[in-house]
Amino acid sequence: MKKVLLTIALIIAIALISLYAVFSIYEREPVEKTEITFYMDNPMKVNNFADEIESHSYFKGYNNTTLNWIRTLDSNNVVFSSNDTYVIMGPSDLGRIPVESATDVTITDTVRCHVKEKRPLGNDLRDVIFVDDVEFVSKHIKYYDV
Repeated sequence: MKKVLLTIALIIAIALISLYAVFSIYEREPVEKTEITFYMDNPMKVNNFADEIESHSYFKGYNNTTLNWIRTLDSNNVVFSSNDTYVIMGPSDLGRIPVESATDVTITDTVRCHVKEKRPLGNDLRDVIFVDDVEFVSKHIKYYDV
């Protein structure tokens, strides 16, 4: 009799665990991706970016908490500039973007990505966003007459 009850309890436990797993998969919200366009002209390593923030008057009044957060990021991460943000991504995400450089042109890339974190850099300064799961969308090259 004990074996039968133990077997029934085990079957019920397995069934409940299975139901929980199935429902948790369907309840997860898909990660919403954002489309971002940024300049490919002057990418820099994240530690160089942090040094620039501290040393250039352009960044006067920067948010020290955000700067400290930037310094905690992997030094292999790369920073790009857009019109309203600084975009930080890791080397594996950077590898998904065709990188080009040239003179007398402005190159912008548009990607679809997940914004993991967004931090304010300070009053009248652009926000800093950390992205992952990058998908290349398009490239635009603006040529200048020289």
